[in-house]
Amino acid sequence: MTTTSRGTTPPFSSVRHALQAIETIATSGSPRAFIVGTARSGKTSLLREITNLLADLETAFTEYRPGTSAASVPPSRVLVVDDLHLLDEEHLDQIGGRALDPTAGLIVASRPWPRPDGLTAIWRRLEQDAPAVVLGQLSRSDALTYCQVHGRAVSSACLTQILAATGGISWLATRALSLHDDRDCVDDPEHSGLHLLLQDEIAHRLNTADAQLRHLVELVSIDPHANLGSIESVSAVDALIAQGHAEGLLLRNGRPVPVVRSAVLASTPAHRLAELRAETSADRSSLISHDDASAPLLQQALNVWSKGDLDGAAGLVEEAEMAAGSPNSDLAADLAAAIWAERGLPLISSQSYLARPTDDPASSVRALLVHAGAGFPDRFHDRQSVAQSPTTLGVALQLFEAGLRDSVKQQPPASALSSLVQASELYSASKSVGPIAELPAVVAAGVAMGAGELQTAQAVIDAAVSAEQGGPWARPRLLVVCRC
Repeated sequence: MTTTSRGTTPPFSSVRHALQAIETIATSGSPRAFIVGTARSGKTSLLREITNLLADLETAFTEYRPGTSAASVPPSRVLVVDDLHLLDEEHLDQIGGRALDPTAGLIVASRPWPRPDGLTAIWRRLEQDAPAVVLGQLSRSDALTYCQVHGRAVSSACLTQILAATGGISWLATRALSLHDDRDCVDDPEHSGLHLLLQDEIAHRLNTADAQLRHLVELVSIDPHANLGSIESVSAVDALIAQGHAEGLLLRNGRPVPVVRSAVLASTPAHRLAELRAETSADRSSLISHDDASAPLLQQALNVWSKGDLDGAAGLVEEAEMAAGSPNSDLAADLAAAIWAERGLPLISSQSYLARPTDDPASSVRALLVHAGAGFPDRFHDRQSVAQSPTTLGVALQLFEAGLRDSVKQQPPASALSSLVQASELYSASKSVGPIAELPAVVAAGVAMGAGELQTAQAVIDAAVSAEQGGPWARPRLLVVCRC
């Protein structure tokens, strides 16, 4: 028997499990099931498939609507209820009474939170008849099935990065796969453009979430091991984590996936980020080993970082120059990685941990989060290392080189200008006053003007003048370009 007889597309989350469940539920003597999943995980789509099959089998059913009396629906008809978690106590009691009758058809779908007593009673009673259908995180095979059904081609490398960035959270993975375009990957292997599109949608969901949930997501995005003592009680924290998971913003363990974390960093106002950093850096400061010569500089770096000065914090971490085996090495790696992530360079953030491999359990989790966000979850297991930690000047010159090479191609990719603009910003942040044939800001402005991006050109030069890029000797050059 074909479960998709009307040509509709099955929900892709746990596809094989869901397809088996559709036929089992619809063809049983008294169709009964409890379907549970996070926001936009495919619950409503699965119910639609089941009702389509019930109709094909000429099995009578009633879809629950406001005003429907569960008691008035004959046991021989299947009562289908979506969004059970939104119903009040009175309606839950009515449906709960029907659940007690094993001969009464009843199929319901719900989020895992909120979970009042009436909903829990229905859940437990229906599970006595059949295991709950759990629409969980997206697996690689589920994603491949989704792409096949929708006629989308996604390379293996791109799929790995999408699943790593979204953590397999159903709605995020779905949206990423639907927005993905292989043509954008040629010059954007980190999928930064795709991440920006997802970040806008995540920011919207956060803006509509209640204040306590938003605060929790912000805290764990700044630091996955943040002290949540500012939340009133352990039970309140547990409830907020369950709510965040049900909303598709957190994993079940309360951790944010990389794209949610980057969305928080990108969309939260600077003053709010400073407040959040202050909450988390107080815990970090207590971890500094003052027996090490790097301690004073690292303490300054944490203080500066908590106030939102990324460039100042980066300079202090680089100045500390900790030797291998320093007791503060893990903390320095955490801070350097956080700074690069907030600068919008996840690949460099990942390299920070390659330069300082960590054995500390908490830092290991942070490292895994960063590697996954950069699209290289296997890096944590490889334990490979690079010659030295990335520096602000070093990354600025890397981006400068990449932008220059791209800009002289016959058809320069869009990433050429963005690399040069970012190189200019980081070159200014490095405070380098060394000799250079041409300032990154001047090159970036020239490429921008050639592309017709006059406002971008002016903004790059204005920022460089304000930041005193290159030092005193470079100022006249910047001012000449500015007047042009």
